[in-house]
Amino acid sequence: MRRLRAVLSMAAVLVALAGCAPPPGVTVVLADVQRAEVTVEGLVIWVDVEGYLSDGCQHFGTEVRQPASGRVEVDVVQWSVPDTGEFACTMALVPYSLRRPVAVVLPGVYEVSVRGLGSESVATVRIPAV
Repeated sequence: MRRLRAVLSMAAVLVALAGCAPPPGVTVVLADVQRAEVTVEGLVIWVDVEGYLSDGCQHFGTEVRQPASGRVEVDVVQWSVPDTGEFACTMALVPYSLRRPVAVVLPGVYEVSVRGLGSESVATVRIPAV
């Protein structure tokens, strides 16, 4: 039963990982990031970010890469959907906060880079053996 719970929990994390990228065909730019924090829960690396979107029509998410063993790169991005003329956008900064799982990893030491518009934070995290 304990193993089943762990598998279901990991499946939920993988579903969350799949749902945070921008849709295809939109122009993506780096988002403003005021604060970034990297945490670890079990074998999952999480990123918490806060910042401002440039207007009320912007959406935000993350693009995650693991270019090398022991490294995770996270870009915090924003994009707008095509204007259909159905609604008007607010022309004011919109605050956002985001907590996302960005990687499920094996025990070891990882360097996690979180990049936004004009900012980059790098954290080193240790995943202990369970």
